[in-house]
Amino acid sequence: MNPPSLTRPPMVINVQWDGHERIIADTPLHCKISMAGNKEVMTAGTYPSPLDLFVASLGGCPSHEILTIMQDRKKPLAYLAVRVEGTRRDSLPTIFEKVHVSFTLAGDIDDQLVHEVIDEVMTLRCPVAVSFAKATTLTWGYRIIPVVSLYPDGHPVTDIGGEKRNFDKEAATWDGNPGKVKLAHEVARAITGTVKPGPKMDVLDIGAGTGLVTLALQPHVRTITAADSSQGMLDILDAKIRAEKITNARTRLLDPDRGDLPEGPFDLVVSSMTFHHIRDVGVLLNRLACVLKPSGRIVIADLNPDEGKFHDTPAGVFHDGFDRHEMLAYFGASGFCDVQDRTVAVVQKPGPSGEMQTFSVFLMTGKKRG
Repeated sequence: MNPPSLTRPPMVINVQWDGHERIIADTPLHCKISMAGNKEVMTAGTYPSPLDLFVASLGGCPSHEILTIMQDRKKPLAYLAVRVEGTRRDSLPTIFEKVHVSFTLAGDIDDQLVHEVIDEVMTLRCPVAVSFAKATTLTWGYRIIPVVSLYPDGHPVTDIGGEKRNFDKEAATWDGNPGKVKLAHEVARAITGTVKPGPKMDVLDIGAGTGLVTLALQPHVRTITAADSSQGMLDILDAKIRAEKITNARTRLLDPDRGDLPEGPFDLVVSSMTFHHIRDVGVLLNRLACVLKPSGRIVIADLNPDEGKFHDTPAGVFHDGFDRHEMLAYFGASGFCDVQDRTVAVVQKPGPSGEMQTFSVFLMTGKKRG
């Protein structure tokens, strides 16, 4: 049975241009919402675009309803994250043709409860979701993950795999995998061909591992610092440095996910296949911008969206690849300009049933504003 129809007073939001770079919305409770008033401000990431807020509401409205319902049912959530992905037409009107909403939740909850609550929210309680569904093809899904620790500020941290991946155990056999070695060489070749590292450059390699990319760049630069959170991986790299009597490379044990970074400054920061292991990509990019010299370059290589199929285990994997538009937004918000991206490698590996799966790796470059 459908609930009785409710008559609500009209919702009125006043929107005004400030005469400069913002469009400001005044909500019924007089909250001010700033939006980009011109293309330059929007591209720089100073303020969100109206479209950003339009799509964000499809994450915010269901979140509000889910949190309220769970609280009412004495099942408060410890963690909730929402990802909204949509495709739009190329020609005018550039309306959304398909939209998918992914929910990630943690707490004292079970699958049946989450399924019921999300379906109720998306089909009945959230006016934004119901309105989207009338205008486009709207789908949704969810996954439940365990809470394993806390951020220093008290916010819950979740690990999709339920544990941090132990790279120390994999260090001894890492270079014995031809696929890993080939991918690292292809990424290193793409980096040298794109940013052309030179003999006056100081370079930082984040997530350097056993140094496959580090040592490919080392002959071209003045110094290179290989940073990683795995002592086992760095031990392998240190042995290579000693054996080859390399004098311009050094290792640093640190955890970029905790904000640990060398002081720098560096001319170039590179990272290969590491960012999907980073909880908060935006925070790390902000910190990397701080250790770069003015006009310094950053180069990130990582997976395009892989639907969670690339890794044999989800332990320590916080992103199932990256949508490039999302990564572009991260770069812009961290102050990088001249951002470019391209696909640089294709990886094939067998799936759980033996079928061959194909994945692609992108390279994204940016320059710190001078």
